[in-house]
Amino acid sequence: MPMTKAIRDEAPQRSLKALGKIYRDFFNRTGDLMMLHDLEGRLLHVNPAVSRLSGYTFEELIGRPIDVFILPKFRNLFREAYLQEINTHGYAEGVVLFQAKDGSAYYVDYRNVLVEEPGFEPYVSGLGRDITARKRVEAALQEAHAEMEQRVKDRTAELVEVNTRLKQESDERSQAVEILRLSQERYTLATCAARIGVWDWNLRTNEFYLDPNVKALLGYRDEEIPNDIEIWSSHVHPDDRQAVMEAFQAHLDEKTPEFVYEHRMLTKDGGICWILARGTAIRDAQGQPMRVVGTDADITNLKRVEEELHQVLDKLEDRVAARTAELAQANAHLRLEISERQRSEEALQENQERYRALANASFEAIFISENGICIDANQTAADMFGYDNGELIGIFGTDVIAPESKERVKHHMLSGYEEPYEAVAQRKDGTHFRVEIRGKMSEYRGRLVRVTVVHDIDRAKKMESRLRESERKYREIFELSPEAIVLLDRSGTVLDVNDRSQEWLGYNREAIIGKRFWDFPFLSDDDKALVRKKFSQRMAGEKVPPYEIGFNAKRGAKRIGRIVATAIRDSKGEIVQDLVMISDITERIQTERELQASEAELQQRSRDLEEVNAALRVLLKNRESDKSDLEERVLVNVKELITPYLQKLKQTRTSSRQQAYLKVLEDNLNEIVSPFYRTLSATYSRLTPKEMQVADMVRQGRTTKEIAALTNSTPRAVEFHRNNIRKKLGLTNRETNLRSYLLTIN
Repeated sequence: MPMTKAIRDEAPQRSLKALGKIYRDFFNRTGDLMMLHDLEGRLLHVNPAVSRLSGYTFEELIGRPIDVFILPKFRNLFREAYLQEINTHGYAEGVVLFQAKDGSAYYVDYRNVLVEEPGFEPYVSGLGRDITARKRVEAALQEAHAEMEQRVKDRTAELVEVNTRLKQESDERSQAVEILRLSQERYTLATCAARIGVWDWNLRTNEFYLDPNVKALLGYRDEEIPNDIEIWSSHVHPDDRQAVMEAFQAHLDEKTPEFVYEHRMLTKDGGICWILARGTAIRDAQGQPMRVVGTDADITNLKRVEEELHQVLDKLEDRVAARTAELAQANAHLRLEISERQRSEEALQENQERYRALANASFEAIFISENGICIDANQTAADMFGYDNGELIGIFGTDVIAPESKERVKHHMLSGYEEPYEAVAQRKDGTHFRVEIRGKMSEYRGRLVRVTVVHDIDRAKKMESRLRESERKYREIFELSPEAIVLLDRSGTVLDVNDRSQEWLGYNREAIIGKRFWDFPFLSDDDKALVRKKFSQRMAGEKVPPYEIGFNAKRGAKRIGRIVATAIRDSKGEIVQDLVMISDITERIQTERELQASEAELQQRSRDLEEVNAALRVLLKNRESDKSDLEERVLVNVKELITPYLQKLKQTRTSSRQQAYLKVLEDNLNEIVSPFYRTLSATYSRLTPKEMQVADMVRQGRTTKEIAALTNSTPRAVEFHRNNIRKKLGLTNRETNLRSYLLTIN
């Protein structure tokens, strides 16, 4: 009997755990925002949808105030009003502008309920949905349909009533069912508020759970539709059934991250309910789908709103099209009027610009005056008299005339005199110059004005004088140039030549002028073609570098010439002539050839000397090597054959005179081998004399005992010196033989 009771009690617990797992899956996988916070507004728990929308991690959100999602300027106001509504009414709902971590904003429809349960601290359970897209639709619809606000208010009242009933049911449950009731309430709040339900399909067992709220969307009670995937699929509208299955299969095949599809379903009364189906597959370690958990949401009202919006937009487009046609007709008339006016203005502007261009391009000063007052002047006038253009406007005509000519000019100006006459003008800096003046009455911009033209006589005379001087200098340079100069027209015909050309080519000026340059017999056929080609390139505006050709002078002498030619352009930039300069480089070419021959001979001699030097360097190198070997042999022989015996003699009993002789002998030997020691010291500059002696004996292949006997030291002292030598030569901790290293250096 006790075991039977235990089994009976265990069954509800397993059901509770299974349902709790479904709620947890729904909490973690739903796309709606779900959160819990305490009565001070601090967040206790949020689902992943909140983190995805806000951009904050779960750890960043826990413990932060709920107004973290509100725009900074509204946070204090929202926090006070929100907490007051929770504490007063037990719930809060509405639409808030939700701000993410990156500053982006979303509209969220939320409903938060105060939950008070025996044995637990009161807290607030909240459910929200991102309705940014819906808000956009509503914003457009509000312009055409004002009654949507009333529908939202009515629906909100129904949700409040449902929430009140659910709250009353919570007081009637026992503590054993409190956890299940709390989860059920959260689930019910979420699904009822949004007309949404959960479904769970185990693909391996084919078990299918369908939330009663989903069945209610179609008008059925829970028991009227069994939890069977085939039966539920039969309620999908026939026209949508295939597309729904294809979308679902695409998610199972991992072609889409989530199953999302809008489709129609058949209601109990024969109507149509639009459903937004969402689902996410739970996969095993190999990535194979095991279960699919999802939601079905009723979006019939949203679809109805969209349809109404489309109708309003269609009507609006018709009205816009009609209005556009009216505006197009009106615009056509306006464009015609504007076009005619623009043509008139352009013609006027063109005339004014043509006048201004002609006036500014004139080399003579032009004044336009009315009653003796200047009302306009060209740039030449400003330059001629040393004024800025604006300074001339408003002056009296005689203000630019020298005192001796003022009365005469004033009389002619006021009397309308039109014949040219001379006068003395005065610049802004006070200098005087002679001018020729001519005036005439004319109509200007609808007014009768006097147009006066002033010609600078002094400047013309100076320019004429400069032109004559320039012509003289040009002729001197042309005639006295050491180079032959030929002037051609655009056809290549010779217009002029200097004396050097006649002298060098052997033809007089009359025989050259009037003929084309490349037709003369002093050019070979190849050079004639080259000269003609280069001339054509210059006439086409191309840059032609200097080039060389051969000449056969009239006397038969063969010469080499270097041609440098320049195209001459007129004031408009058009090429009108070609100036050809011919330099006789025959001697320079011969000199260069002789120089090249000399250079070749010099290079051969240099190569011979280099071979001799190479042989000498080899001999010197061998001599240095022999010298080093000799020094080394002398040093080794002294150390091996003489020094040890001298040391032994010094240790024997000898008289003072013998000791003196030994000292002299040792000093003389040191003097003889001192250059060799200096060479060794240069190699081993960091070694002490004793270390140098030991190093040399090691290099000779002597053992530690032999070195100790020869130096009157102990083997331990010799080992000490050997270690110091290795340190100073950088051989510490290296597997390198000291003698081999010393032989390599020597």
